[in-house]
Amino acid sequence: MIDAKTTIKEENERLASPLYGMIDPNRFIVAGYSMGGGASQIALTLDHPNVSSIKAGIALNPTIILEDCDLCPIDGGYCICLVPEMLDHDIPTFIVAGQFEVNELPDYDGLLGQDIYENTPESTLKILYEIESGGHGSAEVSSSLVQEKVLQWVNYHLLEDLSY
Repeated sequence: MIDAKTTIKEENERLASPLYGMIDPNRFIVAGYSMGGGASQIALTLDHPNVSSIKAGIALNPTIILEDCDLCPIDGGYCICLVPEMLDHDIPTFIVAGQFEVNELPDYDGLLGQDIYENTPESTLKILYEIESGGHGSAEVSSSLVQEKVLQWVNYHLLEDLSY
């Protein structure tokens, strides 16, 4: 995701690019679905110069897998868990999760959207939008409810439209 931001910034400056001059290189949102939603959250924690231009994150039905044998117990030969130290950042975060995702993905118990929300610092502006009776595919962008909430988040954080 960080590399994609670099490419977008370069395209903003390339004369023949269809994006030429259209991008504010100082204002980005990272977003993703499922493992990409988890990756968007990891990107917010990185010590990288491009992170300073990230104004918010969006995680749609996120799943996060981090292996750390210092912080996580070994289970089946792997050290996978989610603890607050792994999500230590202060970038506003919008998480969309289905109420029953864990029923579809029992092996990911403790690694889904609600868990990511709980492990994001209390001091970070964060919102969990839980879809009633929703599963792992409940945050599809084609859903008008999800679309509306995501666009409100983008307008507020990226475009600084305070009417949202």
